[in-house]
Amino acid sequence: MHRALVYKEWKQVAWIAMMMILIQISDIVYPIISELSCMKTMQAESGYYIPKYWFNMSLLPPSEFLVFGIFLPVLLMVIVLFRTERQTNTAGLLASMPLTRKQIITTKWVAGAVPIILSYTITFLSLSIFYLINKTWIGTSYMDIPQWYLLNMLFTMTVFAFLFFVQTVMGQNIIAGVVGFISMWVPWFLISAFSEYLRVFFNLGYNTSLLQKIDRISDYLVWTNLVDPRIEFLHNEPFEHFYFYTKYGLRAAIPAILSTILFLLAYRAYTENPMEKSGEVLIFDFLKPVLTWGFAICLGLLLGIVFGMGYGNNEPVMVAMFLIPGLGIGYLISSRTIRFFEH
Repeated sequence: MHRALVYKEWKQVAWIAMMMILIQISDIVYPIISELSCMKTMQAESGYYIPKYWFNMSLLPPSEFLVFGIFLPVLLMVIVLFRTERQTNTAGLLASMPLTRKQIITTKWVAGAVPIILSYTITFLSLSIFYLINKTWIGTSYMDIPQWYLLNMLFTMTVFAFLFFVQTVMGQNIIAGVVGFISMWVPWFLISAFSEYLRVFFNLGYNTSLLQKIDRISDYLVWTNLVDPRIEFLHNEPFEHFYFYTKYGLRAAIPAILSTILFLLAYRAYTENPMEKSGEVLIFDFLKPVLTWGFAICLGLLLGIVFGMGYGNNEPVMVAMFLIPGLGIGYLISSRTIRFFEH
């Protein structure tokens, strides 16, 4: 990789790397340290019983960290990485420089991966040191830490890889960031909306076997479920519970494979995209109907659910009244937006 290019990319994302480290320390490490300190004080003052699984229950459960510690910083990072290249004049300058597109895209990928790996590794080391120092106060296995570290880091890399790929097929970095983030939830939304529309138009109950099966499928399409552990209550101690990862190997393999595939797709898209289309919404013309109709369908389904449901016997009519105009409005907005940014 070209040194000047590495420096340029790292300079852009260094502050995001620092932000990711601070978020993880404040959201993961500090609360655990504070919790043990509080329990030690309560035990000394009133003989408080420290739960055996307190460390496990503090580290593994899902929290708002998934939103503020993963999605937002990574989204911001990919937008910044492609900020200058998506300006028409900069794209032309890059094309004239002695740098190959392979060098550019690989350097961008590394520049985005380093903050993720660095932040998780610092958190992993901090938690490991804390565990060793306070081992007598922790009744659960040290393996909770490396399992959390690997799974969450791979998950974050998958989020980064997907948003990174979307940037390589779109010419507006901010729009690509928004579209990429929304697209992550589109499969789940479409399946869930399909279930709701079946219920409304065929007058099915929520406990219908078909709807329950569809809802289970939609659960698998929620990205955060990859890192959500299972809770287990103790039979002899009903007020205590702990968390553990089911099928850990599969959970780790899925994001690792997805990240690799998405990187290869991004690599190919970037090396083949026409630089003169930088600044347009979509770089590849064959994706225009995908974005246009995808946005139209999602908007129509959303309006039908939000404004059309809850009217009892008139529910099918009301849903249709919002669904059909929603499709038209969505198509109009997306098609005009694409045309507006065309050169």
